[in-house]
Amino acid sequence: MPKEAVLFKWKSLILIVALVALSSLSGCSLINSVPVSTALPDSLPAILGTHWTLFGWGTDNDPESLLDGTEITLDFTGAGAGLKGRISGDSGCNNYFGSYEISGDSIKITGIGATKKYCAAPDGLMRQEAHFLTLLGSVRGYHLYGEQLDIEDDNGQILFFVALHL
Repeated sequence: MPKEAVLFKWKSLILIVALVALSSLSGCSLINSVPVSTALPDSLPAILGTHWTLFGWGTDNDPESLLDGTEITLDFTGAGAGLKGRISGDSGCNNYFGSYEISGDSIKITGIGATKKYCAAPDGLMRQEAHFLTLLGSVRGYHLYGEQLDIEDDNGQILFFVALHL
């Protein structure tokens, strides 16, 4: 083998070793190293990048609408390692917040808190808000159907959201 060919192979090998070493020092990788268990579900990016508005709750066979003139919203932010992040929104009268964790098509929402305003109108608004926050804290699964997000608890109660494009 000619001397130039051997020298070229050694230079190529040194270059490859240097690139691998540099990528490990900088936190980068030449190979996709995301474990399967932390890969993002296909629906998660759509959930995260969307402002959701509740249009009802109940069961598929018996959905219930919100009080006229009221709006309840939901936003998911910051899914990182372990598919955990924060939720926030408007619960009709107050602003609320909490944490979520997603695994497959399961979702757990914990640590729900809210501001403490009282709203007298429309009649029933505070009951509606309390019911929503209770349901939200008991959800266990979610399904995304295009621009509709359904979040369901163990008893078959579903929060029906639709994407709101601002």
